[in-house]
Amino acid sequence: MPETLRISTIITCFNGAAFVADAIASIRRQAIPVAEIVVIDDGSTDDTAAVIASLAGDDLFYHAQANQGLPGARNAGLEQSSGDLITFLDYDDVWTDNKLAIQVPLLQAQPELGMVVGYAQTMRLVKQLDGQTAFEPYDAPAPALSMNGAVIHREVFERVGRFDPEQKYCDDWDWYMRARELGVRIKIHEDVVHYYRRHEHNMTNNVEVGNQHTLMMLKKSLERRRKQHGAAQSLPSLLKRDD
Repeated sequence: MPETLRISTIITCFNGAAFVADAIASIRRQAIPVAEIVVIDDGSTDDTAAVIASLAGDDLFYHAQANQGLPGARNAGLEQSSGDLITFLDYDDVWTDNKLAIQVPLLQAQPELGMVVGYAQTMRLVKQLDGQTAFEPYDAPAPALSMNGAVIHREVFERVGRFDPEQKYCDDWDWYMRARELGVRIKIHEDVVHYYRRHEHNMTNNVEVGNQHTLMMLKKSLERRRKQHGAAQSLPSLLKRDD
């Protein structure tokens, strides 16, 4: 990777004291180093600030703000970051150790790509025989339109725009839909790069609200395509590995 190509990782965090150290550790284990880890504390009321302070380093930058929700926190992270390549990690998830070693060369090998996205392995918190809890794999790895599994050229955000603050859920899906509508080239590869850790405080536990925002996201996409083409044209399949 050219020395001038810098990678930023944005961690969005709300009451993440129990998990955020794991997220940061997984970033720091990467063979290709991340130039800056930007933690956006979105109105936490727990010990998140103290945990981040205990992990201080030249690569770690902390920004606290009043609660704005996930898309607002991600937008703040984009404003605070300066890398040529943008990555994201939710405070309660972790990357595989080889994420960037796999994805950065894939992105460099095809200059026409705007981003690459890997597979996610869902993990669930399970009580062990000794009474402790640990995350264990659940279901098979799968492709996921999540920001956590992607490496994205910064200029793609200038083309597509920021995350929609109205999409408190599905803001990543909404952003991917807008990127696809604009013809941004996306490569999906089958390597697992992200561990999605399920626990009792996940945002996605609220299924009803999540479904409402999914419908809102799809409606917005249909309306944009109708406005552009006069009819809602189908988007190219993401299952084509060279898209």
